[in-house]
Amino acid sequence: MILDIKTLIVDQDQNHLKELVEAIESTTQAQVRASNNGPEALSTIINWKPDIVILDTELKHISGIHIVEEINSFLDLINTSVILMAGEIDNDLRIKAFTNGVHDFFEKPVNKLEALQKIHNLISIKKASAKLTELNAKLEREKSILIKYFPKDLVTKILNEEITPNLGGETLNASILFFDLQGSTTIAESIAPDLFSNLLSELFTGIMNIAFDNGGSVNKLIGDGMLITFGCPVPKENDVLNCIRCAVKIREHMAIFNESLPSYINEPLRFGIGIGTGKIFAGNIGSHTHMEYTVLGDPVNVAAKLESLSKLSDFDILIDGKTHELLEQDIKVKKMKFDQIEGKIQKVNTYALIELLAE
Repeated sequence: MILDIKTLIVDQDQNHLKELVEAIESTTQAQVRASNNGPEALSTIINWKPDIVILDTELKHISGIHIVEEINSFLDLINTSVILMAGEIDNDLRIKAFTNGVHDFFEKPVNKLEALQKIHNLISIKKASAKLTELNAKLEREKSILIKYFPKDLVTKILNEEITPNLGGETLNASILFFDLQGSTTIAESIAPDLFSNLLSELFTGIMNIAFDNGGSVNKLIGDGMLITFGCPVPKENDVLNCIRCAVKIREHMAIFNESLPSYINEPLRFGIGIGTGKIFAGNIGSHTHMEYTVLGDPVNVAAKLESLSKLSDFDILIDGKTHELLEQDIKVKKMKFDQIEGKIQKVNTYALIELLAE
């Protein structure tokens, strides 16, 4: 809610001060306060934080210019606009005032009509600025809520109108990472639902942070699994390498996580990761009343299948031939014997990721 603009008038001439206060109060909705001495005015400015200060240059004990300098020393008064009043406005005063950020001048005795016009304009600017600040704050709050449910880069693209809320999308190159917590069904059967939920939340928080730190986008949480994309919705440099680095960091995270498991977990958590690289569709599917931003294509299917195959092997991270081809000099792998994946006609070269050499 935008409050009325707070205005402080400081003038050692009591009659002149009274006339200004009455004129501003009768023609604006501003909250008006008045002062006729410098120290009191400075205290009011620091504690009340007015939006506008109409300030006499000639004050007892402290000059108007000195008060302006004091205002500039407080970060929370950065948006306070000062209008100086002076009997004579010479070049030295103008230079000193504008150097210290003074907004405008009134020559005393003040022409009330001219002064009120300038004050009305300044109040309108202040209210517009406050409204914009309020709208930006509201947008940031809404954005922070959306980011809890959707990938950050996707939310940013939607808000920037780079992704339209229409069905359809684009074809691009990307690396897809599927993560799955293995044996979770047994864990869920042995503990209370809220404990299992807390376990997943704690585990996923770390993994999602790793994904974001390495340029990934968390596209979906799938029960006790996760789909992370590299190259969409925002392509970045080294997406394939970032994907592999993310997988290695997840492996390291799981090792650390297993060192401090809660007492209700009896054995180390196991996981599997599958990675596929190639051309995918990224965009909105569904209907005009309900749509979902998703990724589709052979690399997505391959990554999901490789994650499942990791359960049958002694390795936690399996990658496809395309990923290996692009990073052959940067990774140490072991060629797997199986190259036939259920549901696929063509064979898929499959490798277990041992370590990342390029760091």
